[in-house]
Amino acid sequence: MREFHLSSAVRNLIRHKLLAAINLTGLGIALAAALLIALFVRDELRFDRFWPDSERIYKVTMIIGMDGGSPMIIDAAPSSLAARLREKLPPQSILARLTDGKAGLRHGSLEFNERPQWVDPGFFDIFPPTVVAGTLDDAISNPETAVLTRSLAIKFFGTIDALGQTLELNRIHPLRVAAIIEDFPANTHLKRNLFLSSNASFSPLYAADNASRPQGNLDSDSALYVKLPAANDAGGVDEALRALVPTYLQVDSAQKFSLSFPLVPLADSYFEDQAVFTKNPTGSYSFLWVLSAVGALIVAVAAINFITLIMAGAARRTVGIGVRKTFGASRIDLMREFLAEALLYSAVAIVIAFAVTELALPILNTFLDRNLSLNYGADILFICGAIATALFSALLAGMYPAVVLAGLRPVAALKSEVDPGVRAGQVRRWLVTIQFAVLIALICISAVIQRQMDFALNEAVRLDTNRVVAVIGQCRPALMTEIGKLPGVEETACSASTPVPVQISASSIRVNGKVMLVRESAVSTGFFHLYGLQPVAGRLFRIGDADRETDTSAVLINQTAVRSFGFSSPAASLSQPIHGDARSPGLHIVGVVPDFPTTSVRDAVEPTLFRIREQGEGAISIKLRPGLLQDESAATLQAIDRLWQSMGEPRPITRLFVEQHLHEQYQQENRQRVMSLVFSSITISIACLGLFGLSVLAAHKRAREVGIRKAMGAGSRHIAQLLLWDFSKPVLLANLIAWPVAYLLTQRWLAGFAYHVELELRTFVLAGAIALVIAWVTVSGQAARAARTKPVEALRHE
Repeated sequence: MREFHLSSAVRNLIRHKLLAAINLTGLGIALAAALLIALFVRDELRFDRFWPDSERIYKVTMIIGMDGGSPMIIDAAPSSLAARLREKLPPQSILARLTDGKAGLRHGSLEFNERPQWVDPGFFDIFPPTVVAGTLDDAISNPETAVLTRSLAIKFFGTIDALGQTLELNRIHPLRVAAIIEDFPANTHLKRNLFLSSNASFSPLYAADNASRPQGNLDSDSALYVKLPAANDAGGVDEALRALVPTYLQVDSAQKFSLSFPLVPLADSYFEDQAVFTKNPTGSYSFLWVLSAVGALIVAVAAINFITLIMAGAARRTVGIGVRKTFGASRIDLMREFLAEALLYSAVAIVIAFAVTELALPILNTFLDRNLSLNYGADILFICGAIATALFSALLAGMYPAVVLAGLRPVAALKSEVDPGVRAGQVRRWLVTIQFAVLIALICISAVIQRQMDFALNEAVRLDTNRVVAVIGQCRPALMTEIGKLPGVEETACSASTPVPVQISASSIRVNGKVMLVRESAVSTGFFHLYGLQPVAGRLFRIGDADRETDTSAVLINQTAVRSFGFSSPAASLSQPIHGDARSPGLHIVGVVPDFPTTSVRDAVEPTLFRIREQGEGAISIKLRPGLLQDESAATLQAIDRLWQSMGEPRPITRLFVEQHLHEQYQQENRQRVMSLVFSSITISIACLGLFGLSVLAAHKRAREVGIRKAMGAGSRHIAQLLLWDFSKPVLLANLIAWPVAYLLTQRWLAGFAYHVELELRTFVLAGAIALVIAWVTVSGQAARAARTKPVEALRHE
């Protein structure tokens, strides 16, 4: 009997190929999408949690505040704090610093720019890597050795058999390869490939430890990690850090600084949304919640399709049920047959889901720069979840025909093929309405994300980055002068870093009777001219050599600084004196520039002061002349490269187009945009499949009604409009459900940006219109086909 039920289910699947393809494709792709989302969410939640005893690893951060200003939250700590804290740690604790660097690395004829990590001995005791070759015993304590990852060893030596080989740092310092380790996984902030000892005399950590700086100096670009013997020791370390705060407070009590060194668990630092100054990637719990909800909605839409199509398809088989019951089939036999058919559908859909997942994983990994994988031996929860979802959908889909239709009396079943009641039709209509509500909400969300990204990359930046190339390195007047002479170059400027993000330091100043903590950035006189930023009040820095002397004490401030300083207007701030530390006496404001984001549009623009600096470590901005042909532009870039080398720079040139660099700064938002568009497209496709299947069934179900209407004189246009209106009603009703939900979700997402677009009614109306057009296009073919059917063909089976 079981073999009969299975063979009957297979025959029905083959007989109704179109509906079977719609069901299997929709549910299979939806389950695959949900699996991919689940793998990504799990990978995010495991960020830096895979290290041994990760719950005992902490990171020391720093918060500087002042009355009247927002606190500065820094994902780093003073270098000198390590020595002071080490004395107060519990026994068997491990403490190590890490600072990021930039250097040229050379071996033979190969030379590349790399980002070495200078670390203290004990660093690999906190973050133990997998050693491929060599030993880590003294690799970090020895100032003349280096630790390379597998990929960097292959890059320079073509093999991992590179122990004892020599690399030159900045063409000056020879380094012996002491160990080779495996590349770090993608879900860690330690995405570097070269580790050097802080004991080296040319290490920035060594320089910081031996510099003659005033006590309490807060200058730092180091990460400070602590691994404690037990997690409950964190309270004692917090107290020790609080006790060290007075050492770093300024002597002048009038400045009213507040300072703290929070101890943040490493596992939580990835999701620290408040970290303003950080070089590490950050995650967002809200995005994970939204993405998880999208995955659930995709499965819900596919399950609704699956259930409605199975129900509607089974309702066409009432005559067959009547014949089967007349010849002795029991209700139990029919129930088993319907359930077997639904379970067969779900089993095939599961196979499709796992196949699509395996095909899509390499593409997703390339896009996200991750190493996601589905382990069939270990990921039992995900696999069982997908199977359970498919089986549950099959049980719900098979319940109606198994219970209701199988219970019909033979005489009632043989009368017609219509549904034995209106409840099934009402359930299907509500399911279609919910399905389109999900679809409209996702269209709204995708549209808002797209608008916000366009705003972040174009309007909010307020800088003209078109045709601007940035060269990372020393800003030297001689080099800038030679670059400025090139025929393809329009102008040059120098700054402490690339425009976004801007490298900014904190300064305490006294202005307009207030003591303030402001951000300070150094730029050359032509910086704002090059980026097309016009002053709101006053003037910019003078460019001419004759006038440059008069601007040595001049500063520019942004509009936020005007408000923070208490001036009534930008014009009122002009010529006002600014009193800073001994390095900046007698400053005065000469102009006010518009606010522009120095980190990201997620962060509010802070009161910022811009001072003149014509040279130093940073970035050279080079604006190419307009109208350059592609060959001319390439020749100009090559000439810049040759000038860089001829001026004796110790490392290879690093240049980038600022506009492209700006897009990379919003990589996370770009990924959110693409993922939302992809999964919205999947939802639209699945909804269209389901709607098309229902239109096929509806056209068949109403064939006699259409024939009667045409026999009574109704035209093809009237018939098509009738069928289209039936499918339009649930879409229109879905807007009432989708709009409030989409508004709340997008409003919450936009709240994560200090500067964002406004929600507009037309976005929601347009989403509803798009959903309606999708419905019309999907069912129009079946409506037109039904409208063209001759009445005699529609009524033939009577």
